[in-house]
Amino acid sequence: MIKPIKMKKNRVGKLSPLSASTPKVRDLPPVLLPETDKLLDLEDPAIKELRRTLGDDPKTERLIKRIIKLRVKEPLASLPELIAYDWLSGKGIPFIYQGSADGGRMMRGGQVPDFVIPMAGMAICWRIQGEYWHSRPGAKEQDLVNKIALLGGTAAGLPVSAVVDCWEGQIYADYNRVFTLALAGVELGR
Repeated sequence: MIKPIKMKKNRVGKLSPLSASTPKVRDLPPVLLPETDKLLDLEDPAIKELRRTLGDDPKTERLIKRIIKLRVKEPLASLPELIAYDWLSGKGIPFIYQGSADGGRMMRGGQVPDFVIPMAGMAICWRIQGEYWHSRPGAKEQDLVNKIALLGGTAAGLPVSAVVDCWEGQIYADYNRVFTLALAGVELGR
């Protein structure tokens, strides 16, 4: 038999459970599915995937929570892009996400670097490179052509001083190091 939850009125007059602390899904005991011996996993699959990719320590848990919130704001962003977005925001560094370079999507030959970071009248462009898309045949050559074109152009109305490719695997391994060096125009490579 299921017991009803006792409710009380809070200060605003709405009902809320008596318990002040609601346990996290991870803290709940495993639940057996009826008539099977399989465990029911109540954890959000997106959070499980983030934890699997990024690790499972308190610092990473805070990052995962911020990334979940950022996904609402930027639903089309990749995980490495969201990590970079969070890092730049956390450091208070001004940036333009998906900024326009040399006409962007509106002009032939234009580009959309993932991050344009204005610094001293110039722009540093970060391109967040995913291992899958940028390891296909011909991708390396095309990436180089685009990088050279970006170096000779403008982004967000500023001349581009550096183009830094930040690779997905490096970001997952040590994003703080990758982004700190990228601010100085240093690229780690794959």
